[in-house]
Order: sequence, then C-alpha cells, then structure tokens
Amino acid sequence: MSTKQIKFDKYGLDSLKLRLYDVTQFVVMNKPDCAKLSELISSNGYGYLSVSTLYRLFFQPDQHIPYKNTLDILCRFIGYHDSLDFIDDINKQRETMIQSGIETYSTEKSLLYYAIKNNADKTLSDFFEGVSESSDEFKSSLSLALYDSLLQSQHPEKFLKKFAQNKFVREHFFEKAHDPKFRIKNYEASYQYYLKNVKLGRSIADFQDFIFAHSILFRHQYFTGNYDDTMATGNKLYTSDFRIEELQKDIYIFPFIRYIAYKLWYLQLLNESKYKINDYAAYLIELCKKLKPNLGRTESRILFHTIAETFSHSSISESFHESLKEVYIKDFENFPSIIITKHLKYSLPYFEENGLLRHRP
Repeated sequence: MSTKQIKFDKYGLDSLKLRLYDVTQFVVMNKPDCAKLSELISSNGYGYLSVSTLYRLFFQPDQHIPYKNTLDILCRFIGYHDSLDFIDDINKQRETMIQSGIETYSTEKSLLYYAIKNNADKTLSDFFEGVSESSDEFKSSLSLALYDSLLQSQHPEKFLKKFAQNKFVREHFFEKAHDPKFRIKNYEASYQYYLKNVKLGRSIADFQDFIFAHSILFRHQYFTGNYDDTMATGNKLYTSDFRIEELQKDIYIFPFIRYIAYKLWYLQLLNESKYKINDYAAYLIELCKKLKPNLGRTESRILFHTIAETFSHSSISESFHESLKEVYIKDFENFPSIIITKHLKYSLPYFEENGLLRHRP
C-alpha cells in the first residue's frame, strides 16, 4: 500500500519540476499540460498518474500531501530509482548551498542579502571569485539567490554599479539569470553599468555584449511604450553597419537572433511600408529554416521563441505565424495538441529557455 511522503518540501517539488522540464521539454502550467504529462508517463511504461493527481501536486501543493507512489513514479520517469533517491541527490546540492549562506525556501533573508545591504564589497568579491570552480548547478543556485537578494533590496543599484564588471555577476546574473520582466528596482539602469566598459571594435566579446545589452533594453522599452528611449536604443543597434551575419558563428544565438528579429519592430517604429515589413518577416522565416537544422535543442527553442515573440507583438499578418509554426511542427508534437491551433503567443511558454523564469515565473 502507498504511504505518504515524509519530506518533500517546496524546494524538493520545484527541483522535481525542473527535472521534469528536462525530460518533457515543457513546464507544466495547466490541466492540458497535466494530461500530456500523464500520457507520457503511461506510454513510457512508468505507471499511471491521473490528470487530477498531477494537477493537485503542481497547483494545490498546500492542500494535498502527495502519496509516495505518485512521487516515486515521477522520479523514476526522470531517471531516479524512487523519490527517496531523488531527495538524497538534491539534498547534496542543498547542503552546499546552505553552507554558503544561501537559503532554500526559508522565510529568512540570506547572508548574501545582508552582505549586499551592508556593502561588504571585499567579502562579496572574494565569494564570487571563490565559486569560479563550482558546478554549474551551484552557480545557477547562487545567481538565483543573488536575484532574490537584489529583488528584496531597497537600493540594488549600489551593488549593481559596483559589480557590473565582475565576471561572475556579468555571466550569471546579467546574462544567464536575466529577468525579462525587469522586476528589480532600477534594473534598466543596471544594464548601462554593464555596458560601461564595452567598446565596439575591440573584440568579438565586446560586440556580443553590446548587442546583448542593447537588444534586451530595446525589447523592454518597446514593451513599456517608451518611444523616445526605444528609438534611441534602436538607432544604436540598427543605424550602424555591423554586418552581424558575418559574425554569426562567433556569437551566441541569444544576442544574434534578438538583434535580427527586433529589427522588425524598429521598421514598424520608423513607419516603413507594409511591403518592406512583410518582406523582412519573410526573411526571418527563411532564416529560421536555414538555422534550425544546425542548432541544438536549447538554441533551436531560443530561435523560435525570439521570432515568435517578435511576430506576436507586431502588426504583420498571422499567415507568418502559421509559417513559423510549420518550421517547428515536430516540436509542437511534444506539447498538448491544442497549442498549435491557438494564437502564436500561447506557444511562447512552451519554448521559453530563460533560466530565471523557470524558477521565478
């Protein structure tokens, strides 16, 4: 007979969700997702979990304590012997985090928060340098803790201004843990600090950083309707001849495709002709067809998500939406069948590759 799990707290449940994402390629967000997950578990021979059982687990965790059998099935589905094997594994990482002063879903503020609050710059610098050889998983957890601490801070700009050139902070906070929702106070200004020592023409790395930061600023300003700032950033991106296609192999897909895709918005802001805008949308579709076969899963999903988001927030015909879906028709087979029939914007969460949003949606 199944017994109830002894200890599977929010940290354990969230860790389970992340591992499920790695297997299923989508985040469970609603009942159709639960139905798809139930189907995948059954069809792969791991047992049966009803849609209602999965829904209670993911969306009503405070009201229902999951049975051990439910958790065992899910943990076997993601490659563990059972739920206890899974808990033992994540607790190793959790212990490392706790020893470093990083809370795992405690109501208390972390040591990192107080170090930032008290301007313990030397301590923070030594700490970031000391984790350079740590695992990617630990660095990800640290960047998330840094995000949480800055979100709680009344004056995060003090830290961001001082540490914008720190290697760990640039790579893991500004880049890998970028927040598209701009929820930290003065977050927009922090990317100006990030750009401070970037010089075009000095190196490929500088060029990539320039494209990355200005592209995310352009997107944010476009979404918030700040026309003057959007045009000022857009002019920096699109009035110079970067010849970015020639450097495509030298820079990551994230800044490359954002730069290419967001030009569609820039053309709209310039009130270019419908013909020119549609012609550029068609170019993006063809570029997607060309690039996709040579990309890994993560890069391929970034390609779709960026172009799909651009299309969804533009004035182009929905025929372009459907053409983009056709390029990714095989990928849509992994998701609930209703997704491909809905507006393009509804597919965005299923292709989301932003690391922060998986933890802080």
